[in-house]
Amino acid sequence: MVLAFFSLGARSLARNPIKLGMSTWVGYAPPILSQEKGFFPEKRVDVEVIVIESPADRRAAFAADKIQGMATHSGYARDDRRQQRTRFL
Repeated sequence: MVLAFFSLGARSLARNPIKLGMSTWVGYAPPILSQEKGFFPEKRVDVEVIVIESPADRRAAFAADKIQGMATHSGYARDDRRQQRTRFL
C-alpha cells in the first residue's frame, strides 16, 4: 500500500482545512483515526477527510482542486506517474 499525499503543506488552523480524499479501505484508517482522535489540531494542521470511493473520482476532485490530497494504492499511483498527471511528495 502506498499512501500518497499530494500538495499537502502545513497550514495554520486559521486557514481553510486541507481536504484529503480517500476510500473507506481499512488500510487508509490512520488519517481517519487521526482526525477522530484530534491529532491534527495538536500539530496545528486542519485536515478534513472526505470519502471518495472511486479512484477516478478522487483524481477528478484533485484536478478540480476540490481536494488537496488523496490516498491511493501503488497501482493507481504508478499509472498516474507514468501519465505525469500527479506529483508525489
